[in-house]
Amino acid sequence: MPILTHLTFLDLYTVEVEDVPFLEHILNCMPNLIQLTITFMLLNKTLINIIDVLDGQFWKELLSRHAPRLCKFDFFISVVYTGQLLVNLDGIVDSFEYFVTRYDGWHMAASRWLLSVLTRGKLKFG
Repeated sequence: MPILTHLTFLDLYTVEVEDVPFLEHILNCMPNLIQLTITFMLLNKTLINIIDVLDGQFWKELLSRHAPRLCKFDFFISVVYTGQLLVNLDGIVDSFEYFVTRYDGWHMAASRWLLSVLTRGKLKFG
């Protein structure tokens, strides 16, 4: 992949990602990236494969290594999952605490946590 030194902003929207190593390859091509916005739409079959995207430690390591000039990081995620899924939503939010202390004025806001599970023909909200 070519190195894009003039690129300082990236807005990435992706659906049905099979794995997340592609992010390292993309970030390596943009050494002067200052602003990064990522939107993930995770569906049934891909959620288990890329559970790392829900872990703040994963993002800390990835961005520290591959986006050292980053000043702004926006991260949006939408999860559509049918079946049994045990998720500690507080743990997910807490794992991003690093970003609150690393970036001045950075805050994390969960605009809506709605976990819906479809089992035996009934829709349950947790």
